[in-house]
Amino acid sequence: MKSRIVGIKIGFEILKNHKNSVFFSIILSIFTGLIAGAGFSVLLPVITLDNSASSISIFPALNEFIKNNSENFAEEIYNVAIFFLILCIFEFIFTYLNTYLIAKIRVKVNKNILSNTFRSYLDLNYLKLKKLNQGDTLAKLYNYCEKVSIFSQTFIFVFSPLFQLIIFIFIMFKISATYTLAALIWFLIMSNLIKGLLGKKINTKTGKLTESITDIQEFLLENIQQIKLIKISNSENNSKNKYNKKVEDYGDSILKLEKVFSITSPIFNLINSLAISVFLLTAVYMVPGNSSEWISTFFPFLILVFKLIPLVSQINSARISLEEISVYYNSIKSFSNDSDFEHKNNISHFETLKINKLSYTEDSFDILKNINFEISKGDFIGIMGDSGSGKSTFLDIISGLYKNYEGEIVINGSLVDFNKESINKLVSYMPQETMLFNVSIKENIISGNNLDENKLNKVIEIAEVSEIILNTKNGLDYKVGKNGNLLSGGQRQRIALARALYKNTEVLLLDEATSSLDLTLDRKIFDKLKVLNKTLLVTSHRISSIMDADTIYLFENGEIVDFGTHEDLISNNKKYKILFELENLSND
Repeated sequence: MKSRIVGIKIGFEILKNHKNSVFFSIILSIFTGLIAGAGFSVLLPVITLDNSASSISIFPALNEFIKNNSENFAEEIYNVAIFFLILCIFEFIFTYLNTYLIAKIRVKVNKNILSNTFRSYLDLNYLKLKKLNQGDTLAKLYNYCEKVSIFSQTFIFVFSPLFQLIIFIFIMFKISATYTLAALIWFLIMSNLIKGLLGKKINTKTGKLTESITDIQEFLLENIQQIKLIKISNSENNSKNKYNKKVEDYGDSILKLEKVFSITSPIFNLINSLAISVFLLTAVYMVPGNSSEWISTFFPFLILVFKLIPLVSQINSARISLEEISVYYNSIKSFSNDSDFEHKNNISHFETLKINKLSYTEDSFDILKNINFEISKGDFIGIMGDSGSGKSTFLDIISGLYKNYEGEIVINGSLVDFNKESINKLVSYMPQETMLFNVSIKENIISGNNLDENKLNKVIEIAEVSEIILNTKNGLDYKVGKNGNLLSGGQRQRIALARALYKNTEVLLLDEATSSLDLTLDRKIFDKLKVLNKTLLVTSHRISSIMDADTIYLFENGEIVDFGTHEDLISNNKKYKILFELENLSND
């Protein structure tokens, strides 16, 4: 009962933005039910041989009209056929309009759920996003949204059989209150019995199926991303075997759920057959054998029972849907429940950045410890350190990706409680992992911003992208492939740098931005960057990239162990001096 109430609440919540359409659909369902009832009423003279047509009809005036305009019984049958045909045409029209309207509602619900779920996903903070299971995320962003939209259609569709059921039950009461009460008790007992037997199983097996879908999608995503590694390690057979096992588990999950669903229809049919048998046996004892009551009472009642059977089946199917929808809906709602989107203070310009005693821990690892740092407008700051020393995480925090740090970040003299959108307008960040979309070079550089040809040409020149454009078939319109896999590492980096520059922000964060470029190209790009009058914060393993910086910070095990100009560090830091000499030797 509780899960059904939850399902009903979900149905109303999904449809709350489509009240007018749902209301119109309900009106169409009422008219369809009335027409179905009128159609049965019109047929009563044929069914009862005119013994009691008017007394049990819900539209006695219609029966009287047909009878009064017929000279004999044969003509009455003829008129009944004409009226019945007209009513069938109207029922067809209303049913079609309602079906199409419900389909439109489902499409709107689907679009809304897909958009809202994706928006909630993007509003999560980066740390949560990083820890999400990719297969589970993909399932929630699409598969489960589709399940919810299908449920919305089922939820509205149930009104049509429900209203027809009410009208037919009303007619049945007019025929025989005793028979009708017996029929209703029978259907209620049997429906709840089925729900009790199958409802919990459906819920459990639906949960198992969603886990299996998540697992298989996660595996596929990982193998697509690591296809190069699979090829060079000759592990295709290993991947095939693992996938076959997951497909086997997925198939078993579907089969177990379908096993439950498959038995529902035969059970309904068996119960309905039992109901008719019980009514016939009851009638043998209640209705005199040679009485016309067989024709005038029990025969139309039996026809109505037959008409009730598919209606009850549809309603029971909807009840079963109520059992499983909470699994899918609660899964996609988990994104919005965890959303961290907030409207905070805006930062309109940049003057200074001061960091006091910054520490950051993730999964019990101390990544940054007691960092103190200052940068002013127009400064060129270099950061150097071994892999894993915390350089990239430090830039991630400054860019606003991570928020759960300890310490203070002060911008322009004010403690930061920043709005991510305003930070994005202030800061351009090129992370160490070069990320490109499977679109053209131009679209990757513009990255959803308005096209400015002059600005585009300028960043292409600064980031040395011209050579790439000249050497590709379609120039700026060349599609770079998934994550730029049709380009070399150096080409990807230059396009990513052009994208960061195109934002034209005051602060530029570059994390190993030229690590895949040769020394000559690296020097050309940094010479251009230094004259842009921007605040530069650059991490690099290559000293030559940052040797002209105003200040160079040396990171080690999450701490700043030294800082100064290039000349200061050459004079005072032996490790830095040795690294510089080794770099010069390798360049020679």
